[in-house]
Amino acid sequence: MLKINVDAAFDIVVRSSISGVVVRDSNGHLLDSCVQLNPTIASCFATEAQAVIQGLNFARDLGCMHVTLESDSLTVISKLRSDKEDLSVLRPYISEARGISRFFASCQFVFTPRGGNVVAHRLVQFGKSLNVDSFWVEEIPSSLLALVEADQRYLDPP
Repeated sequence: MLKINVDAAFDIVVRSSISGVVVRDSNGHLLDSCVQLNPTIASCFATEAQAVIQGLNFARDLGCMHVTLESDSLTVISKLRSDKEDLSVLRPYISEARGISRFFASCQFVFTPRGGNVVAHRLVQFGKSLNVDSFWVEEIPSSLLALVEADQRYLDPP
């Protein structure tokens, strides 16, 4: 089982965004992370939905069959969990994410408040300075390592 946390930041002036993805195993240990640029995107809600798509694609590329994806976007998670057809402007993103989720034996979408998504949020903030897609295998930028370790202690106390 993989746990994937995603977050995103939207630049309204140039209508672009950056997504951050943090992948952990079932014990909460960091496996992979990435930031990806999205040069044209319509809104902040679309930005969050795009981050979900990128997180799912990342997990699929890793070959995982069981996924729990967490985001601090209640709107996007609610739409993904709903049985109703989405008729909003997010429809293309929600449809794509649902389609990707069918590749997994199990896929859960979970809302987590910002406090539970700190590592992904800080990864996005770090990624803004890179201005290029970046991937880290079994690691994360060193400036975020202490945050990951603190988060791991919270998930797995001594």
